[in-house]
Amino acid sequence: MSEFINVSSIDIKQGIHETVEQIAAEPGTKVFYLDGKKINSKETFLSKAAEAMQFPT
Repeated sequence: MSEFINVSSIDIKQGIHETVEQIAAEPGTKVFYLDGKKINSKETFLSKAAEAMQFPT
């Protein structure tokens, strides 16, 4: 447990990046990026998600 606490944020971000790359490499999987800094409501989330996934308008 103490090992987790001592992990720097850079290590955590790198681990997340590697995990997403592994998941994205699976056949039939698509990964989309949403900038959470710009999402402040359910409506904004749905709009940004639709935009990232290129839903027809």
